[in-house]
Amino acid sequence: MKRTWKRKFGAASAVLIAIGCALAAGLSFSSLRKAEGDGKAVSLAAPILAQPQASADFVEALAPNFQTTRLWMGLGEYMSWWEDAPTTAVKAYSGGEAVLYEATRIVSSKDSSAVYWYADVPAGIDSYQFVRLDKAYPQSIWNSSVATNIGETYMINVVSAPVDASGDYSITKAAISESAADGAIAARILEGYTTCLPSEINGYNAQPGLQENLISRLDEGAYDAFESAAISDYSYGVYDGDGGEYQSDHPRSITTTGAEKWAQMSAMYVASSSAIGSHEDEGSEGMATIGAVGILLGLGFVGFLLYRKEKLAA
Repeated sequence: MKRTWKRKFGAASAVLIAIGCALAAGLSFSSLRKAEGDGKAVSLAAPILAQPQASADFVEALAPNFQTTRLWMGLGEYMSWWEDAPTTAVKAYSGGEAVLYEATRIVSSKDSSAVYWYADVPAGIDSYQFVRLDKAYPQSIWNSSVATNIGETYMINVVSAPVDASGDYSITKAAISESAADGAIAARILEGYTTCLPSEINGYNAQPGLQENLISRLDEGAYDAFESAAISDYSYGVYDGDGGEYQSDHPRSITTTGAEKWAQMSAMYVASSSAIGSHEDEGSEGMATIGAVGILLGLGFVGFLLYRKEKLAA
């Protein structure tokens, strides 16, 4: 009983925070409609597939922020690259320049053979490769994957056997397997997103893809761990104090859980989707109606998530 109340109270708080994000951001049709005018979200970077030739400078790992996105790598049938856990990085390309961003290794608690690497990179890059670096000389690249675009950041980049004469290894984008999806990994994936940012690359507009390819794959035990897995996030008070905008000097100063962040992102997605599809009137009366509908839908959606979780636990 106490645990059920805690879940419901936490989810309700998440909805209130999400509603505050929406109000602070001033959700309006003009801010939510995209340049093309077709109602679809637009990525921060166009999916341009580059064939990079530029050299790269090694840098330390980036901390996640509203201007970064998190990329994930897993291993296919060819695993000898990373058997000794070497230094791994993402080689990111933007405007003809290349930069190396160090990746972090994580092993699934459900399947010790399921090993992943993730790295935070600028959200506006054109394309990227995963690379294995010389431990002694990190600017020396031993192996590389092919270059690929930045779309669908909730998918795992599965690296497999070579595909061409250059020796570059192939990448297949796939959802995390249910046998390997644990709460800690799910929380780390969500940590790469910004709760109140309307983006498919690193914000709440990625919610449908995350639901299908990540959250729905968590079994009861994994979801329990997801509810307690601690991750960093922005303080709503600091965000609201700057007029509902993220600033480069804002730190990720609070600790939340994967489940709390997921509830907030889901409520934001439902509320914003309702706003886009409701009315053409952007006046105060129209916005009041849109806000009310969005709040109700957000509450209803999180209520559904709670109902689904309780049914799983029954």
